[in-house]
Amino acid sequence: MHEVGRLPAGIAIASEPDGSNTAYIAIKAEAAVRIFDFATAQVIDEPVDVGLSPTGIAVTPNGGKIYIVNSDENSVTVLGY
Repeated sequence: MHEVGRLPAGIAIASEPDGSNTAYIAIKAEAAVRIFDFATAQVIDEPVDVGLSPTGIAVTPNGGKIYIVNSDENSVTVLGY
């Protein structure tokens, strides 16, 4: 088991161009997204701030954009290029 943050509420997995897999995890209590690297089995980087109560998350097939639903704000945060 790996600690990712308080109240994880959603996960999306992206296959990176180099063949690795990365998980993007919505952390409801922190209003943030955390990034988990499967190769190292570690949470990487600092949490990325998003809107209040992120509860849903999706990644485009090429991993270029991440969409996070912020339920307490009735909004969507878009991360990526």
